[in-house]
Amino acid sequence: MGKLPLPLELELRVLSWVPAEDVARLQLVCKDWGRLLHDPTFRALWERQNGTSSFLLHVKRHARDSLEVQFRYCKYDPSENRACLKQVPPSLRSWFAPDGSEPLLAGGGLILCWFPRVSGSSGLVDSTNRESPFLVGNPLTQEWVKIPGLEVPLYYSKRMLTTYFDEGQMFFRIWLEPYSFDSKVGIWTVPRAVVFGMCSYNSVCVKGVHYALARLHQYAALVLLEVDFADISRSKWAYAWDLSELEGTYEDVYMLEVGPGEIGIFTQKMEWMEYTTVMVLDRQQNDDGDLEWTWKTVSTSPEEDFETGPGIIQTSECQTHGKDTFCVAEQGIVRFDSQNLTWEWVEKGQHLERLGLEVSLCQPVSKGLLCGSSCGARILR
Repeated sequence: MGKLPLPLELELRVLSWVPAEDVARLQLVCKDWGRLLHDPTFRALWERQNGTSSFLLHVKRHARDSLEVQFRYCKYDPSENRACLKQVPPSLRSWFAPDGSEPLLAGGGLILCWFPRVSGSSGLVDSTNRESPFLVGNPLTQEWVKIPGLEVPLYYSKRMLTTYFDEGQMFFRIWLEPYSFDSKVGIWTVPRAVVFGMCSYNSVCVKGVHYALARLHQYAALVLLEVDFADISRSKWAYAWDLSELEGTYEDVYMLEVGPGEIGIFTQKMEWMEYTTVMVLDRQQNDDGDLEWTWKTVSTSPEEDFETGPGIIQTSECQTHGKDTFCVAEQGIVRFDSQNLTWEWVEKGQHLERLGLEVSLCQPVSKGLLCGSSCGARILR
């Protein structure tokens, strides 16, 4: 008498314990397993059981005069009591970037992908989108939306992606300075009056509020914004500083949460050498009894020594997951622990071009489409 097959639900649960390194090999066992491993239910189970902590890194590095693209996920290592980076098998790349695209931005469980083009003369990737369409989708459900493209430099632009719900349907908003896209409307728009330019490459959510740093065009002032993703130009001012009274540069910073509930930034400072400082927003009363907000340095990247520290960090290429912020340094990837204020190498000895994004894998609350009926975007499944 032959053995009865396992119920589908149980088979998915058993396979969900398989490490990512072995998932790709299992797809070669039989076609049925291949279909199971691409099932959205399996993706959700695998993400929980394997402790991937809902994190993905898209790494680009130079190797032998060519550009090598890798995907990593963050996994907690109990033996070392810290997070480490594991390589995602190449065959699973399509989960996060279908149809030859590359992930650019993530937020709210969604990923924004673009289609890079290689310049025929130089052989380098053109970081300007050149109006090619974008893809936005959920890697777990594999629901992808093709939205109109626009010509804008991508790698070093300030950019944000967020989701919202309206009448039980989930929509998303994208901001690529100075353009914004609302999937409910389906077109790219430019704010009528932009009185500031973004100083931070990202926003940080602290106690339920998204914050970003901007500089007023008319005045030499630095402004902390409570970001309104519906219309960036209407964001509320939380506080403002006179730039002439601030030390260091606040033009290109990366925002993160430091400790429990503190707004922090990575910024560059120049003395006898360039290094990165971590500053937090310090709120204290002055002699007049008014609440005064200042930036206080709480940590500094170690000196540029191969054995002790990272040296210069690219603030445009940092990503935070929990208390860990992963950064591109001159010689590899470094991790900053925002609770213990410590730095350590994750990978060193290789030149990196960029360190892509964080992806929060989640099942959507709504079963509706990502775009409303008024959106002219194409739905890909």
